[in-house]
Parts: sequence; structure tokens; C-alpha cells
Amino acid sequence: LNARAQEAFPKEHQGPELALQLLQVMQEHEIRPDVQTCTLILSCMGREWKVALNVLDAMKDDDQDFYPSPNHYAYAAAASSCAKAREYNAAMELLQEIRVTVTTNNTGVEANTVVYNIVLQSLQDSSNSIGRRSDLLLRAGRKKKRAGKKQKEDAVYRLDTALELLTWMEQDESERGWSTCPDRVTYNALLTVIANTAQAITPTASVWDELEQRFPNLFAYRLTEWTRRERLVHTLLDQMEESEVECDQNSYKQSLLAVGSGGLIPVVQVVGRFMKEPQFSRKPDLFNTALSVLADLGDIDGIQLLLGRMLKTGCRPDSRTITAIIRAMGNGGKASSLPVFLLALTGNADAAHHLFEFHNLQFDLKAFPPLAPKHYSEAIAVSLIASDFGNARRILLQMQDKNIESSDSALEAIGRSYALIATDSATFGKKKLDAEQASPVGQDSSRARAESAYSVLCRIDKPSTYLLSLTAKSCAANGLFGHAQELLRRIHNRMLKEVAGRMLSDAQFGLERSSEASRRALSKLHRSMMRYCALQGNVTAAMSITEDIEQFSRRMTWGLPSEGADDAIFSSEFVDTEEDEEDSSGIVFNGSPSVASEHSLGMKVPEWISLLIAASKSGQWKVCLTTLQFLRPYVEATHLQNDGRRTEKSNDDYKKLTPGLTYAMQCMELRSHYAWTIRTIDDWIQWSGRRPPREAVNSAFRILAKRGRSDEVHSLLTRCLHPPISDEETDGTMYELSLFVSAITALHKAGLYNEADDIFVDAVASGTLPFNLEKQTYGIERRFTLDLHGMNVAVANSAVRVALQQEVLSASYDTRDVWDNDVVIVTGRGTKSALQMRPVLRPEVQRMLTEEFYPPLSTTSVPGNMGALRVPADDVSEWLSHQRQQKGARMLTVAAVLKNLSSGNSLRAAFARARSRTMEQNDTSTDQDESSHPSSP
Repeated sequence: LNARAQEAFPKEHQGPELALQLLQVMQEHEIRPDVQTCTLILSCMGREWKVALNVLDAMKDDDQDFYPSPNHYAYAAAASSCAKAREYNAAMELLQEIRVTVTTNNTGVEANTVVYNIVLQSLQDSSNSIGRRSDLLLRAGRKKKRAGKKQKEDAVYRLDTALELLTWMEQDESERGWSTCPDRVTYNALLTVIANTAQAITPTASVWDELEQRFPNLFAYRLTEWTRRERLVHTLLDQMEESEVECDQNSYKQSLLAVGSGGLIPVVQVVGRFMKEPQFSRKPDLFNTALSVLADLGDIDGIQLLLGRMLKTGCRPDSRTITAIIRAMGNGGKASSLPVFLLALTGNADAAHHLFEFHNLQFDLKAFPPLAPKHYSEAIAVSLIASDFGNARRILLQMQDKNIESSDSALEAIGRSYALIATDSATFGKKKLDAEQASPVGQDSSRARAESAYSVLCRIDKPSTYLLSLTAKSCAANGLFGHAQELLRRIHNRMLKEVAGRMLSDAQFGLERSSEASRRALSKLHRSMMRYCALQGNVTAAMSITEDIEQFSRRMTWGLPSEGADDAIFSSEFVDTEEDEEDSSGIVFNGSPSVASEHSLGMKVPEWISLLIAASKSGQWKVCLTTLQFLRPYVEATHLQNDGRRTEKSNDDYKKLTPGLTYAMQCMELRSHYAWTIRTIDDWIQWSGRRPPREAVNSAFRILAKRGRSDEVHSLLTRCLHPPISDEETDGTMYELSLFVSAITALHKAGLYNEADDIFVDAVASGTLPFNLEKQTYGIERRFTLDLHGMNVAVANSAVRVALQQEVLSASYDTRDVWDNDVVIVTGRGTKSALQMRPVLRPEVQRMLTEEFYPPLSTTSVPGNMGALRVPADDVSEWLSHQRQQKGARMLTVAAVLKNLSSGNSLRAAFARARSRTMEQNDTSTDQDESSHPSSP
């Protein structure tokens, strides 16, 4: 009875809970279940696939004597639960266990066609698509998002696995004698997989070559004008005909969806197949599917052609036909024709004539059924999505003239349209520009649409959770965080109400309190709202939403009752509102109690980072410091000493966390908190055992340099380079080069030129920065040539200063010879500058030699080489005399270190020795002064 109730009322009846409670009663009374009982229990699990696998594992345990051993029916029931949840990996593991492990142990369990069909059905959709509605109206006028890399890989895997399963079925039937002959369910599942992967796998993808090589018998057609997908579909239909497997309506429907992206000709080819069968050609269902496919493409001409064929067979259009035409007009750029089309369908002769003469649309209007209220609401929604507000108002006036009241479903469609266009326009504006730079007119129109969506929602007695989530997202995208937070709380209350009705007295098999799809969708809604707070820099809204999320998570964890919950049911309606967004929070953290688990509805890594971004943009450095503590357990979990996973996975998780530190450092830079900057960087290094992100360290360098704390810049640079390198591609030489350049640049901009020179020498000594200095001290042209290609202004400044100090002083300090060598500085001609042939380095080097060197060093252009400057020997000699008097021992130290770079001596060690000698001399002179001038009491 429980299993039958689960089938009849899958949304209302809580079969998994009752099934486990019955099993608990049997255990308490020591009533041992048989295989049929356990199979029925497994069949009641629905999408609770983890629970089903736990029950199956208990049956397979040889150390217990309560549960019976499973048979192929039990395996099929467990695989069915995995299929309903679209967990195809788990279903494949069960099938592999039957084919390999179970068969070798001679347990008598064998796979049959039913088991294979269940596994094939699990491949029909990705697990990320559970809970999404295939609402065709919502896609009208909206461009489909391109599939991401993970979606493409997932689609290729599912298609390849489905074709391989068909091969296994044939092998098991011929070689093992199993009853695995493909039937109609098999082929329908294959066609569904092909249809559902059509968007991710383009017809020209290279994967089709690999599939044709692996399964040549499934690509029988050799027509060059057909794509491989079309050849595969028609080959499967031919195999069904050869095997005397009768095609049903779903077979042709999935075939149409599979080939629909190819346009009118592939659709007509499939239509020609089912038109030969009277049971299909006389009904409008398959014709409507074909029309819907063409409507998605906006092919209004193809729809007119297909309608003509439909009428010739004696098939009459129905309500779905009108819906397809309305959507085709929206997608085909003819949304302005909708008011005329609707008016013509009511029998208006002038509108019919106008439709043909001015809109070039010809339909047999007498063949269509009467208009229903939903057609008007759909036309309004399509017009709104197409931003045709004038025609949407005209259609609304038509409804008022005919005394047609807007139903809740019509208001739902209108509200969704407003929410979608408000979200899309706001997202586009703020992804391309900062919130301050966005167009005021565009912001006002987008905000007005979000307010319209909210007002429409308020007119609905019991709005769907899908509409609540869409409207909350659109309000947050447009800065209406008060409305967004109110709607989020309503969604939370609905889920808490659902959980309160599904409380279990026994969690023996780990039954989830709410569906996994609902949890995933709600987590993405949380992430979206926090991301919009971050985009707009609204830390007040971010902190308020964070409090709501954490409070909701605590209620979900401890089962606290909700207050003011809506009467609507949650899980049956809630839809993932971000279809193509990849989940960036899937990090496993070794069960740390301070970290949200994978299935938790609390704050996760993306949400905490969004809070950090909002706080950083608002200059709230205290919030940044506090939020970093919530990220600490995530960062510590990626420490190589604490993480037992492979290095690549650990590195990927660490990269998802680094923006948190970067934004915190930017806030510290804004507030110039140098002490907290050093503490935060040190803590991050301790937590992660890794080098901190470059952007964060660069901010720290700028803060310290502005405060004149050059010693701490050098110390921080040393500590950041100390942790072991964990990713050679990103943390190797390029990381060190970036840090050295950033430190030099920060000190240079702060006017600390000598300190910048010290770090430059360290970088050259370690081999991180190049130092190309060529000497030509013989012949007619005696000169020194310094190449500054690839250097920024600050590094070039230090390079010139250090080069003159090195070669000039080391060559002539002791000899006191007159300097007679020119210095040539190669700066480049500006071919890679932001403005072509407008060099940046050359004028800056000239300015530096004139303003920052005393006596000034004049420059002239080298004849025939506009990318080089010549410093006359006389100016160098004069500058040298001045430096002899001013620099003293420090110049000798620099010269000795740079002259012996090949020997590997460290500049820091040289400076240390120089300072030691200086201190000894000072102590000696001090003692002599004290002996000659005794201090007074």
C-alpha cells in the first residue's frame, strides 16, 4: 500500500519515512523481512538514493542475519532510486557489481533488460538538473546560455556511457545468455540522452569522431549533409523497426528534440517518419512537439510550412499549437505581431487581413480553437521578455475588453517575465561596469521592472517558490534588498514547514530531511543574493542576509519550529534558478566541526567571500578581519600536512579561497592599517602553509611603503617566499618575480629609492630579475650598455642606479682614473606600449637622470637607434666625483656584491658584514673619544 501511495502521490506522500518506520517496527518485533519486503522498501525510496544504497549494503553484509541477500529485483529497485535522482555514477556501480563481482561469486544474480533500462534512465539528465522546470514560456525570448566545461564533459560522458550500455546489452544476451534484449524503453532512454545532450555537444564537436570510431554500427547513414547526431537518431529508429520494436509517441518526441537544433530539414525528416503511422498523424501531440522545437529557433516560416502539412493530414491544431506560434513570434523577432494575431484569432477580419498584408503571416485562422486566458498571459510574458511593453499593454487591454480576469497562473507568468528581464538587465550592466559607472537610465528601468515583479507577486495568494526565488534574485540584483530579504525568509519558512512535516524518529539509513535538489537550489539562491551584495558593496544587506542564512541553517540542523510559514509545499516547486552556474563550494574538509558540510544550508566559501568583498568595498576592515576567521578552517583544510588528498585537488580548493585574503588586504590598504596587514598575512601563511596570493601581498607592500616601513617590506617579502612551493605553474619563478617587482614599485613610489635598490639587488642575486649590462672598454667606441627591456619604471630606475653604482665605482673608485666611457641605456621604442610608438620608459628614464641624480645626467639619442639613450662620459665623471664624497663604503659593498654575482654571494650577507665593520669602527672611535674626554658625573 505504501509503494502504491508513493506512485500515486509522489509529492504529498512521504513514502521513504514510512517505509523506514515500518522496517524499524519489524526490527523491534524481530520480524525478519524477506527479499520481496526489502525490495518494496527500496522501491519506496524515491530520490533518496543514499538511503536505498545503505539498505542494499545492509542486505549484502554477510555478518548480519536480519536482512536477506539481495536478488536482481533488489538491485533494480536500488538502481531505480539512483536513476530518479539522476545519480548515474551510483547506478553504473551497481550494474558493474552485477556484471563483475556478483557474477564471479556465482550468487545467481544477473542483470536483465529492466536493470539496464533503469541505468540508462539515470543518464537522461545531469544530477545538477533535478528540480528544474522545463517551462518553455520562460525560455521565450531569452538566449540559451552556453554549456560550461563541466557540463560538456558531463554530457559527453553520459552519451558515451549510454551507447556503451547498448553494446553491453547485446554482449550479455549473446555471450552470457542473459535476458538483456533492448526493448522500447531502452531505445527511448537512448534517444532521451541524445536529446538532453544536444545543447552541450555541438554537431561539429570532435567527440563525434571518437563515438563513430567506437560504435560504427550506430552511424549507419553515410549522407554527408546529415550531422552525426541525425545519423545516430535515424540508425536507432531503424534498429527499432528491424527488431520489431514498435515506436511510441515518446520515441518520436525525443527524436525531434534530438535533431531539432539542426533546423527545419531534420525536423521534417522525423515528421515524415511518424506521418506514415495513422495513430500519430491524426493527433496534434507530435506536431506540437515539432512546432515547439521550431519555436525555440524562432523559425516562423518553418512553423507555417509544418502547419500546412498538419492540416493536410486532417489533424486539427489545439491550444498547444497556439502557444508554440506565440513563442515562435517572440523568438523570431515578431513580438509586435502578437496583438494582431490574437485579435485575428477572435474572428476580426481586419486584423486577419493586416496580419497577412503587413506582417507576412498566413494561417488558416478558422482551424484554430478558441483562445484561452492562458494564451493572453503567455503573449504578455513573451512581449515583456522581448522588452515590447507597448504591445504587452495592448494585449492586456484586449483581456479587459473581453472581461478576462488574470488568474494566478497568468500573474505567475507575468511576474516571472518581469523578474527575468530585471535580473538579466541588472546582471549585464554590473558585470560590464562598476555599479557607480552603470547607466542611470538602465538602472532605473531595471529597478522598475524588479519592483513590478514584486508587486505582481504580492497580488498572488500562494505564489510558487520558483516565483519567490526569481523575484528575490531580481530585487537583490537591483538593490531592493528589503524586498529580497523578505522573500528569502518566506522561502526559508516554507522549507522549515516541510521539514517539520517530515521529521523522522529513525535516521538509521541517513535519510535527508529535504530533497537534495531543494537544498542545492536554495544554496545557489543564497550564493546569488550574497554575490549581488558584493557587486554593489552593500555590507549592511550582506550581514543581514548572512544572519538569516545562519539562523535558517541552525533551525534546519536542530529541527526548530518555524514562525509564520506559508501553506505552500516547498520541495515540489522550488527550482534551481541558476542553471549553468558551476558549484564552487564543493570542498571536502575532513569533517571539521567548524566547516559547513557539503549538504549544509549555511554559509559556505562563496558566501563568506562575497561578504568579504562587500565589506572591502565599504571599507569595513573589522568585518573583513572577523570574516577571515570563518574562512580559517577552510584554509587550514587545504594545508598539505592536514590534507590527505592529491595535490591538484588541494591546490584547486586553495585557489577558491585566495580572493578572501585579497579583498581583505585591499580594505586594509584603503584604511592604511599596516599592523593588521602584517598579522593577517602571517596568519594566512600559518593556516595554509603556502605562499599567500600575489595581489594580497602587493597591497601589503603598498601599505608598508606608504608608512615608510621599508624594513618590514623586506621582512614580509622574505616570509612570503619561505613556504614550500605547491604549484610550480603558478607559484614558481613568476610568483617570485611578481613579488620582487611589486616591492620595488611600492618603495619607489614612496620615495624610498635606496631601499628599492636593495631589493633589486636581492632579486638579481637570486636570479629572479635579469640584469643585462654589457661592457665594451676597448676600441674606438668605449661604453657600457644597459638593457631595460621588459622593466617597469620603478625597476628601471633601480637598474640604472645600481648599474652606475656597480660598474662606475667598482672600476675606478680605487684608481681615481678619469672616467671616459659613455653609458648607453636601451629603453625600447614603445612598440608594446598602450599607445603604439608612444614609449613610457624612455621619458621616465630621462626625467629620472635629470631630477633624481645629482649632479644631473644629460642624455642624447643614439644615432640610428631611437630606442636608446646615451649618457656622456663627462656627466658620468662629474656624478662619480660627487658620489665618492657622499656614498663611501656603501657603494663599495654594492659594487663588490654585484661584481661577484656568479659566485653566489648574497647581498644581504655583504650588507651585514659592512654594517658589522661600521659598528666596530664606531665603537673604536667612541672608546677613543671617551678616553680623551671623560664624561662628567
